[in-house]
Parts: sequence; C-alpha cells; structure tokens
Amino acid sequence: VRNAYQKIVQIDEQGNFVGAAATAIVSVAGTVSSLNLANSGLGYTVAPNVFISNVSGSASTEGRAEATAVIGAGGSITSIVVSYGGTTTGTAYTTTNPPSVLIEPLASVNEILNVTEFSGDYGMIVGINSTKVGAQHRLIFDTFIPN
Repeated sequence: VRNAYQKIVQIDEQGNFVGAAATAIVSVAGTVSSLNLANSGLGYTVAPNVFISNVSGSASTEGRAEATAVIGAGGSITSIVVSYGGTTTGTAYTTTNPPSVLIEPLASVNEILNVTEFSGDYGMIVGINSTKVGAQHRLIFDTFIPN
C-alpha cells in the first residue's frame, strides 16, 4: 500500500558547516580599509557574497563599501579583499561606529527523490547508505519500527 505522504524522500547533506564572520576596519579617511576575519567558516564550495552596510544614517546604497571573499581548498575563507572602500560626498564611515558585515550563509544541500515504488518494512528512517548494483546506484534505508 502506498500512501500520499510517501511519494518523496528528501535527503539533506550533513557535515561540518560553520558560517564565517568578519568586522570592518575603518580608516581615518572614513573608508573601509580592510575586514578582520573573526571566523573563517567551514564547508564553503563557492565564495560567498560579502555585504557591508550603508554609511550610518544614509538610506542610499551609493558609496557603500564592497568586498569579495576568497575560499581555500578546505572550504574556509582565506581572505576578504576590499574592492571599494566606500565614500559619498559629505558622508563617511566612522571608526567609532563601523559598518556591519554580513557574509552570505552556507546554502543547505538537499535532494528530493520521487518514490515510484517501495516494499518491505515501515517505520522511521534511522540510517541511510548507498550501493551500486551493476550500473545502477541504489539507496538502502534502515528503519526503526516502534512497538
């Protein structure tokens, strides 16, 4: 018997994922001169976007500083390069109130599989493994059936 709720299986990647964090260093000229990497993160497969907030009190994104993250082979950010320190006429960043820095969070990796048929036990899935039979890849689920 196949129920409607059993038509898909979602597999979520599990691993060591840690988001990165940085703080802005503001020069005496009122521009972002560098970013201090407080936590390099773990699990990045592509360089995340880096967002630096507007000059305090300004609603405009004009003159906002820009930076680019560089990731290494281990999936951590190795550096953040400031490509534009940010200035606008009459406004500037301050050393006493530096801008906020947001590093794009890691995207979760998941896959949804459509189930065309199944047989065997019912219960909660408590383990999963994969195998290859001939040219076909197959998933094996361990289930727990409560009393």
